[in-house]
Amino acid sequence: MPITIARVPIHLISEPEGSLNTDSTLIMEHLVRYLRRCDELPAVTLRVDEDDVTISRGHTYLQAAKALDRETIRAVVQPANSAGAKALLAHPDVTVLDWHAVQKREAKTQRPRGWHVFYFARPLTEAERTAFEDRIVLMFGQKVAVSFDDTGPCAEFEAETPVNDGEWSRQYLDVVRGFSDSYVKVVSFQGRRFAAGS
Repeated sequence: MPITIARVPIHLISEPEGSLNTDSTLIMEHLVRYLRRCDELPAVTLRVDEDDVTISRGHTYLQAAKALDRETIRAVVQPANSAGAKALLAHPDVTVLDWHAVQKREAKTQRPRGWHVFYFARPLTEAERTAFEDRIVLMFGQKVAVSFDDTGPCAEFEAETPVNDGEWSRQYLDVVRGFSDSYVKVVSFQGRRFAAGS
């Protein structure tokens, strides 16, 4: 069944009281810092009826979008063939996206540039920063400029990332896990809690 996805103004989306469903694996402050670096936020899912557009999945991403003062967010619209959905998709401020074109474009880019944001249990010493940078450069095979912020405490860098290479991703997580176990605990990666089994 084809997915109906659109760019929807945030002010059109309601979050009924008592229905807030946040993802406990995400840390809002960390997620917002990561998403501030992203052009596109993850899509949310909307439930549309005759007179209401309600978020049903991705509450935390919607909250992050609001914190970042984003005006719109990508959303999967369900049920797409309802009268309410048709009215929403016809709204002048809503842009219907071609999901197949989005998938094709993402699949075509094998090594997109992307941000990597890590939060730590405490600020890193100079030696620990060097150890972290050495591991990052080893994984990416390129000169990567890692920026550290002790107020986080966090580290972030931008690099071409082989997003479709599952083996590389597993090795990357193993390297980060090794640093977390041997030096300083990694609290989160890309806003998501980083557990030993991540």
